[in-house]
Amino acid sequence: MSDLCRWLHDLLEQLPRFKYPFDPKRLPKNAIYFFYEKGESWGHGGDRPRIVRIGTHREGNFRSRIAEHFLLNEARDELRRRKTAAP
Repeated sequence: MSDLCRWLHDLLEQLPRFKYPFDPKRLPKNAIYFFYEKGESWGHGGDRPRIVRIGTHREGNFRSRIAEHFLLNEARDELRRRKTAAP
């Protein structure tokens, strides 16, 4: 395993973690974000979460952009539910 990979995971695990649903007012206005996906584990053994998306938002739009990411995921999931429920 890369020492840098372990260093990054060790560092991120010290930061607060937000899970959906969340209060957007608790989020910073600008940020670098790391998304994890439930059930995904990093590739170095053990059960540490795997980073599946990294991004940045500045100019005060972090809260709205993160909310948009989650709304898009909800809309996608709703479409999948409709497709599987259709005869």
